[in-house]
Amino acid sequence: LDDFLGVLDALAVVGLGLALLTHGARELTDELRAAIALEAPRLGPGVVLASSHNVLCGHLLTETRDAPRTYCVSPARTAFDFLDRRTPPPGAPVLYIDSARYPGDPATLLRGYRCRDLRRVRVTRGPWEVGAFRLAACAANAR
Repeated sequence: LDDFLGVLDALAVVGLGLALLTHGARELTDELRAAIALEAPRLGPGVVLASSHNVLCGHLLTETRDAPRTYCVSPARTAFDFLDRRTPPPGAPVLYIDSARYPGDPATLLRGYRCRDLRRVRVTRGPWEVGAFRLAACAANAR
């Protein structure tokens, strides 16, 4: 797993782009990680993370060290498909995360779930917004 995490980490850094790296990607990571640490436990036991773009999925997996487990609900095939990480476990609460750069619609991507926005995490450097993330809570529909 560590080798896989290393490869995904390298891909995520490339995907962030030079502009974000020069504006302090470490703080971006810290702000998002803090929001995940606050919101994930509130969703209950067995919570998982999900996003819809392979770069953001890889970034989430490496920055959280896969705790909670990360799934990539992308409509396109990604490396997560080969790890059986496209679809969250049935009934698992999902903390869905997307960004202004990689937006997605959790209601469309997570069939059988109902989602509500929890918060937005804005990353600023001085007067400039250099990143924005949306966190949504998604619960499985009752059967």
